Amino acid sequence: MGILEYLSANLPAIAPEIGLTILAMVILLVDSYRPDAKSNIGYLAAIVMALLAITPFIPGWSPAMGESSLKWGGMIRHDMLASIFKVMILFAGSITSLMAVKDSAVGQKGEFYLIITISTLGASLLAASADIVMLFVALETVSIPLYILAGFSHSGCRSPGGKWSEILLIWEFRLCDIALWTEFAIRLHRRNATHSNCSITNK
Repeated sequence: MGILEYLSANLPAIAPEIGLTILAMVILLVDSYRPDAKSNIGYLAAIVMALLAITPFIPGWSPAMGESSLKWGGMIRHDMLASIFKVMILFAGSITSLMAVKDSAVGQKGEFYLIITISTLGASLLAASADIVMLFVALETVSIPLYILAGFSHSGCRSPGGKWSEILLIWEFRLCDIALWTEFAIRLHRRNATHSNCSITNK
């Protein structure tokens, strides 16, 4: 399979995530270089997320009902259930961005919409994770921006949930070690089982 065939077969599974990554970069650039346009970042994020919610159901990209397949080396599951959850997550991110536009505390802060976009990206990946490592990476992409968001509206040096956030973050990195070693052990076991079967067949 050539590179173009591989991309055409696998890109639809992560089309919303690619769009969210581009949106995050656009928000970062607009917030950094166009301070006069900060009031429109919320509307931009809301509109783009709402449009990305349609991508899982574009003809040719959407999986058939009852059909499930693994993409990107078995890390992403591409099926109707994952698509439905992605749509729900993207609409939730869009509504959140729209509601925050008129908020006096965060409405004019571009970094708020950047955090929402990245967290939405993680939640979208989490809905389609089919691998232990991918599951952990997606969970961290959701949770770390939310830790920042938890103290976003507090003007003090430390937010009330700061200590709990630190404790949860430490435990999540411990879980990362467990996930990585578990995935390594599973793949090593599968490889050894495959070699054993090949040896038996050759004999």
